[in-house]
Amino acid sequence: MTSGLTLSEFIRDNRDALVEGWLDAVALSYHEDSAGFIKGNEDRIANPLGHAIREMVEAVLGCLTEGCEGQALDSALFPVIQMRAVQGFSPSGAVSFVGLLRDSVASLARKKQAGDGIIIELDDAVLGLMARSFDLYSGCREKISEIKQEELKRNLYMLLRKSGMVELNNGSD
Repeated sequence: MTSGLTLSEFIRDNRDALVEGWLDAVALSYHEDSAGFIKGNEDRIANPLGHAIREMVEAVLGCLTEGCEGQALDSALFPVIQMRAVQGFSPSGAVSFVGLLRDSVASLARKKQAGDGIIIELDDAVLGLMARSFDLYSGCREKISEIKQEELKRNLYMLLRKSGMVELNNGSD
């Protein structure tokens, strides 16, 4: 029994198992055909999603052991959140990987009889991560919406110009 450990000590002592457990869970949140590829290929070019997920998992666990917050935590979460926003995940689906962290840590903590203090500390950390992740997702979806709106404006302008309803402005007004 290892009761009396803090969450950061527990993560530090079990880092490899937690990285693999959370990575497996996040990979399985994608289509089953993709899960093996996401987890198996770490090449940044051949598998940018798998690479980003692995970096995020390691960085977030690092933040939980070192106590980093703010920009460092956002930088760790952002690439995966951004990809999920572009991939069209629902808001709950986009941030669900954070809940999988809780499941991975809690499962291992129960196996190792680490005590309830870790779970309580973990729940607070996961709530904070969920809130940050949702804010990042909302910002990404807002940016995607702005890009789509600008593209629509450009397409409308080109259509009106081709139809002769708008003249090309040469700047010599």
